[in-house]
Amino acid sequence: MIRATVIANTATPVLNALYNRVAPGRRKPLMTAVGRRVERLLRRHFTARDAEGNKRGWPRSHFWSRIRRATAFAGANDVAAKISISDPALAMKVHGGKIYPTAGRQNLALPLRPEAKIAGSPRAKLIPGLFVLVGPGRAWLARREDRALRLYYKLVKSVTQTADPRALPYRVEIYREVRVGITTFLKRETSSQA
Repeated sequence: MIRATVIANTATPVLNALYNRVAPGRRKPLMTAVGRRVERLLRRHFTARDAEGNKRGWPRSHFWSRIRRATAFAGANDVAAKISISDPALAMKVHGGKIYPTAGRQNLALPLRPEAKIAGSPRAKLIPGLFVLVGPGRAWLARREDRALRLYYKLVKSVTQTADPRALPYRVEIYREVRVGITTFLKRETSSQA
């Protein structure tokens, strides 16, 4: 799980100055308002990423939509707002790293055709007649079709996913939302006291 924590008193001097204008008893409601605003920013960001589609133009898995649904405001106190993104797959997008087969599996199956992408895991057996084809240092899941051999999945021991710098909104966008959230809160507080 990735947790994005916005701490107003360390974000920037401007945010710190704005934060200090809020009365101590009103800081938790402030952080709640700011947290909900950042939650909406994250959800908009993930919605926009999902609309981009994938590099190959294959049927989409709607990964970013899944991440959007896993994003929720998780609470606030006087100094922090927590937004929880409860899908562990986002950590790999943010930080990158090696992906290995799950326990009991020897290989990852990487789809080579749109039909394989739609079918998902070959363990689901949605593509009948698949067999392991082994070559020098390589292996695939293939199927015979009309006197031809068609490759559906490449079998690998691991893959390295590079970090995606666009997995989360840029810091400047988050700071902007925090600043606008604080100034909106201050205006509302000032107008309610007048």
